Amino acid sequence: MTSAENAGLLQAGNMGMFLLTDSITAAGSRFRNLLSPNLWWPDDRAWCVATDVDLMASYVGASTECVHAITNCSELEALEVSATMSVQWDSDTINPRPDERS
Repeated sequence: MTSAENAGLLQAGNMGMFLLTDSITAAGSRFRNLLSPNLWWPDDRAWCVATDVDLMASYVGASTECVHAITNCSELEALEVSATMSVQWDSDTINPRPDERS
């Protein structure tokens, strides 16, 4: 496992990111007590997961087959979105704000 001390650093705008390499199985346990990865993908770049520090959702760019596997997984809360859909806090159609719940 690569430690943050030995990781590369990517500067993206005002945000610095550590560049780490590991297995897909490590993604669920490596950051258990820290912030989650902002961007991660396999070597073949078949998909990419993006989690913005200011948003409450992660986004996956992938093939239609991969997206359908995610949205059909009962263990995940997932919704297929288009590039034109809003990512603002008030655009969540699954989890309304507490004051909007009936």
